[in-house]
Amino acid sequence: MIRRRSIGLGTFVACVAACAPPKAAEVPTFGAGQGEAIFNQYQLTGDVGPLGGGKWKRSDGEYQWRQLEEVARQFPESADVYDRANTRNLVLNTAAAAGGSIIGYTFGWNAFASDGERWSTGTQEAAYGAGVGIILATLFAATTWHNPAEELADVYNRALRKQLGLPDSPPTRNKDTPAWVPRTYTAHGIGWTF
Repeated sequence: MIRRRSIGLGTFVACVAACAPPKAAEVPTFGAGQGEAIFNQYQLTGDVGPLGGGKWKRSDGEYQWRQLEEVARQFPESADVYDRANTRNLVLNTAAAAGGSIIGYTFGWNAFASDGERWSTGTQEAAYGAGVGIILATLFAATTWHNPAEELADVYNRALRKQLGLPDSPPTRNKDTPAWVPRTYTAHGIGWTF
């Protein structure tokens, strides 16, 4: 006979296992004389969308951005790229949330307030316009502000090759990014460093 407590515990364990965060990418260990083999095993490729998001692949799996923190922190160069990309995402998400909050608050207040407490039509239009303006500015910034996440694979791979004592490979340029968008090719290169 199955007890209720056993069913409840089994359900709880299954829920915890299903809700567990995905595993992070493994940090490579370095061995002498195995340079190319280790590089091929841990080489990172990335596919970043125009508004962010994307997937990064290695021989051990496919990863989302948040799963790469430990791997990016392995080298100062890739840690810098990871931090700049996170800063960009934080700024853009905060601005979009502010615009959405203005629109949501304006709608909510005026939909549920009594007739005497509702804002005038002009005030509502100004608030809606401000919210929409902030959201549109955020979308414009997202398409024009270079996303450092596009550099992570190249920077990480160069740092990994350097750590393994392998010759440096030339950086690849994302074909979806216009040529006029500045980018940093080295830790001391030119480009936006937001």
